[in-house]
Amino acid sequence: MSDDQERTAGRGRLGWRDFLSSAFLIGAVAAILFTGWILKGDRPQTPPPAAPAVTLGSTIVPEPQPDEPPPAAAPPEPQAAAIAADEPPLDPRLDKLARRVADDLDRLSAARGSWAAQLVVACRPETVLRMLDAAGGARKLYVLPAEVRGDACFRVLWGSYANPKDAAAAADLPPSLRSKEKPGAVEIAKVLP
Repeated sequence: MSDDQERTAGRGRLGWRDFLSSAFLIGAVAAILFTGWILKGDRPQTPPPAAPAVTLGSTIVPEPQPDEPPPAAAPPEPQAAAIAADEPPLDPRLDKLARRVADDLDRLSAARGSWAAQLVVACRPETVLRMLDAAGGARKLYVLPAEVRGDACFRVLWGSYANPKDAAAAADLPPSLRSKEKPGAVEIAKVLP
C-alpha cells in the first residue's frame, strides 16, 4: 500500500470516528438542553431570576436583561397540547447552538495553541446568540458546553494561543466582542470534554 493510500485510508477511519463523536456530542448537548427545558417547565409561572454570566477573573456579572418582556403565549389547542406532551418541539435556537457546539469542539481540539481567551460563560442562549451575531461569522469564536450550578450553559472562547499571557491579552479580539471585563486565559485541554 503506498503512502498516499495509507493516508487516505487513515482519513476515512478518522472521519468516521469524527462523525460518530460529533453525532454523540450533538445528541448529548440536545439531551442536556432538553432536560433543562423540561425541568424549568415544572417550575411556577413566575419568571426565574436570570442565571449569572460567569467571566474569568472570578467575577460574576449578571447577563443583560432583554428590553421588553416576552409576549404572553396563547393557550394551546387541545390537539397541540397532546402532541406537545408526547414530543415537545426543539427550539431552533438551541438546535443551532447544539450544532455549533459540536462543530466548535472539533475545531478547537484541532487548534494549534494550548490556551484560549474566555469571553463569558452564559446560561441563556440569547446571550450566546448575540455574541455569535456580533462576531460576524469569525472562525476564531468557539462555543463549548459548560455547567454552572447544575445548569447547562455555554462557554464562549476566542482564538488559540501558545501561552496564557497571549490568551489573556487576546490582541486580535474584534471590538464588537470586547466588554468591560478582560478575557481570561483557559487551558484548552481542560475545557474540552
